[in-house]
Amino acid sequence: MNYIPIRLNTLRPDVPVFFDLFIHIADKQIHYIKKNEIFDSHRLTKLRIKGVKKLFVSSEEEESYLKYLDECLNTLSQKNIELSKRGEMSYDTLVTDAENAERNLETEKSYAAVKGRVSKIIDFLGSEQGTLKSILEAAGCALDNHQHAANVSSLATGLALRVGGISPREVGDLALAALLHDLGKSKLGFTGPIQLNKLTPQQVKDYKKHPEKAVELLSSKKYVTPTILRLIIEHEELADGKGYPERKSLGGLSVTSQILSLCNQFDSYSMATQTPPTQAIKAFFEEKSQFFDLDHLAMLGDLLAGK
Repeated sequence: MNYIPIRLNTLRPDVPVFFDLFIHIADKQIHYIKKNEIFDSHRLTKLRIKGVKKLFVSSEEEESYLKYLDECLNTLSQKNIELSKRGEMSYDTLVTDAENAERNLETEKSYAAVKGRVSKIIDFLGSEQGTLKSILEAAGCALDNHQHAANVSSLATGLALRVGGISPREVGDLALAALLHDLGKSKLGFTGPIQLNKLTPQQVKDYKKHPEKAVELLSSKKYVTPTILRLIIEHEELADGKGYPERKSLGGLSVTSQILSLCNQFDSYSMATQTPPTQAIKAFFEEKSQFFDLDHLAMLGDLLAGK
């Protein structure tokens, strides 16, 4: 039987689940909760105390889980639920979709489902003050490409909404591009925080191919828009031609590409320094401000402060 990882915070306490849940113990998947059983809050708390972040469903029941997840995301608009809990749900949904990105890209239907979930998180980010901070407090420092993708998607979406003048379709493309931007890294064997000064010259050369590798993987998917492909190819570009692969200047990038580049670099800095995103903006500004639009940096700082 094949199993699919799901993040713990996408499960609602004291609500029945529509699928069997499994937990990974000693290299085995152990049956943990039966279909239609209530996932009580006490059990959820015990898992969190033990540091469990993921459970699993069988691939045969993935569709049931995704329907359940859609219902959970509908609660993001319910202000009677603590903002921190809604932030956790948003973050874990994005990480789950990043972890399962390649399979989600296999069909237009599954890709459309990802777009639908991302759209609900975009609505959440635009709904009230402090939403981006709530997601990033749940996230902390990203430890792998999937968590990094979720952080960058949250950051880029929140900043795009604050900048304004960007159409809903462009915001949606940006959120999806951010979620998919590092697919090429995994294919090239880079899975965690990367510091270029600690790589060999050949490794640096290989690493710098990751935007093009991601576009290569996605370009055959006709439902992935040209805008998303452009955003991905440009996500490592910096001001004054310091980035790659095309060494574009800041003025040569669209506003959404500027936003994605900033948010990608910011979360990469958070990963490298092991400083939570909500605490990293001051040091990042001091070291990297010459590469980005200062208004965008100021807006990002406000958002990270919950303003």
